[in-house]
Amino acid sequence: MQAYDLIVIGAGASGMAAAIAAASRGASVLILEKNKQVGRKIRMTGNGKCNFSNLRQGRFAYCGADPDFAVRAMEKFGLKETLDFFFDLGILPYEREGCLYPSTQEAVSVQKALLCRLLKLGVSIHTGESCRGFAAVRQKDFRYRVTSVDLKSQSKGDYLCRSLLLASGGKAAPASGSTGDGYYWAEKLGHRIIPPAPALVSLKSDWPLLEDLAGLRLQAGIQLLIDGREAAYDQGEIQCNRDGISGIPVLQVSRDASYALDDGSLVSARLLILPWLAMEQRKEKLSEILFGMQKESLESCLQGILPGRLLGLLKEWTGYSLDRRVGGLDAREREDLLSRLLSLEIPIVGTGGYQQAQTTAGGLATDQFSSDSMESLLSPGFYAAGEVLDIDGICGGYNLQWAWTSGCLAGADIAGERHL
Repeated sequence: MQAYDLIVIGAGASGMAAAIAAASRGASVLILEKNKQVGRKIRMTGNGKCNFSNLRQGRFAYCGADPDFAVRAMEKFGLKETLDFFFDLGILPYEREGCLYPSTQEAVSVQKALLCRLLKLGVSIHTGESCRGFAAVRQKDFRYRVTSVDLKSQSKGDYLCRSLLLASGGKAAPASGSTGDGYYWAEKLGHRIIPPAPALVSLKSDWPLLEDLAGLRLQAGIQLLIDGREAAYDQGEIQCNRDGISGIPVLQVSRDASYALDDGSLVSARLLILPWLAMEQRKEKLSEILFGMQKESLESCLQGILPGRLLGLLKEWTGYSLDRRVGGLDAREREDLLSRLLSLEIPIVGTGGYQQAQTTAGGLATDQFSSDSMESLLSPGFYAAGEVLDIDGICGGYNLQWAWTSGCLAGADIAGERHL
């Protein structure tokens, strides 16, 4: 039976980072990856450009039951250490609005750089080999036994290790191989699982007007309402689709929507026009334009404010016809029209699910792990890193930053153990 200092389950971003950190310090490492290639999900990130981190870091960027877990971890391995790590791999960053990409702007550059370093360090990489489970053992200096199966030949693997790292990811993007198996394995060691949910995902709606607005891109704020109360807010370019809404602002608020929908709450998205202005300024400016043209039609007054396709649906949306003269509106109608124009409320009935989600909310409860090392507080020698933990980031490279941080901390700590 082969034995290693470390066995890593999953060759995603955190798993590869951990393997490099451990092997570069002298540890013997085996990676088990069920896909045919390592870093498959990395190649899909940032529309193929790999937004691997962000110049702006802080608690605001991370979610979970305890976002400070990520903050504490990044005090030990943060942006500077990440940039040093990639510089050592030969990756130079290109910055755009705070987001960091490889200078090639090709995700494959990051995947290849990580793989080359793994091979140079002599890390054993078994692709197409799926972990079937693991258990704590006491056999000489080894603490875990891992079983696997080769997906092509169906031959079985049986290994021992001093330390075991679970880097199997969450449930998002199952096409990349993410299935959530890691939750089940960790539970068998006594770990608690925060219910997972799709995050950074599009929102679905049955609002009839979306059929006519499909493809429209709108600069707006999005106010996520749960049972009528604001739960999250973001702003930017929002895209209307036949069955819902998408765009970065929608992805940013989708985490709360996923959990609320699972709980059976009433969820809606209120789109706010002119989001760069404060609410009172919006109302004031719109009122000045609208009611300063008493002899004009609503169409003439609003054509410089609303996109043409949205304006064309004014009657269906607000109840007021395009040819209605502004001067013909009484005080009550004016106030009503202003209110309807300033916010467009869309019912939310679902999300794009894990198939469309960029990451997973929830996962292994972080209060059962050390933020300094990612080691379990319940099972010595058992570690977890990346998306499998209950930490997820907003858009902008934060989920990959979490992968590098948690993976490198785990690998470095594991290398501190006695080696074979």
